[in-house]
This record gives sequence, structure tokens and C-alpha cells, in this order.
Amino acid sequence: MSLYLLPLRPLRPPLEDLGEIDLSGIHWVIVGGESGHGARPMKREWVVNILRQCCDYGTKFFFKQWGGVHKSKTGRLLDGRTYDEFPDVLRMPMPDFTARHAYATADASLS
Repeated sequence: MSLYLLPLRPLRPPLEDLGEIDLSGIHWVIVGGESGHGARPMKREWVVNILRQCCDYGTKFFFKQWGGVHKSKTGRLLDGRTYDEFPDVLRMPMPDFTARHAYATADASLS
């Protein structure tokens, strides 16, 4: 099964609010602010708008960070909590040793 990801990071001016986004077929959205020297601030409203749309579409939402010049101080809480959702397709069980060995052997024979 394919995983469709929409990384919206870093969100930064002048993008501002992205408005309505068609998330049909998107499994996972990752949002984060710009970080490092010269980082510009991200507005809470932008993030909340994307979160609302993810909820409407049933799309998993991961909030990476607020960003900023001192991202360790701004953290990754949004309205008092973290958002660490992962799509179900990433929660697949590890194949047993025989299956992994067969895959590795087949891959090596291609070179």
C-alpha cells in the first residue's frame, strides 16, 4: 500500500494561511515552523486551520515544532498538547526472519 504524505514545513511568511486544502487521498500531514538563524515566526491560526482540515478528512496530523531561532524554547505543544499521529500503514508488523532474508537475498541478486 502506498503512503501519501504532505509535508507543510516550514510554514513561514509570506505564505500565511494556506486556506482550504484538498486532502483527499492524503494519509499524513506534517507541519512545522522554520528554525535556525533568521527564522520567521509561524502563526497559530495557520496550524489550527490545517489541523481542522486533517480532522475533517480523517488525515493523520503530526506537529513537528513551532521553530524559531531558539526552537528548544518554543517547543512543539499546540494548545497544551503534542500531535504525534502516524498513519496506520506505518504500523505494519516486522516480517519474520525468513521473509526478511528472502527479500535481502533477492535484492542482492539484482546488482
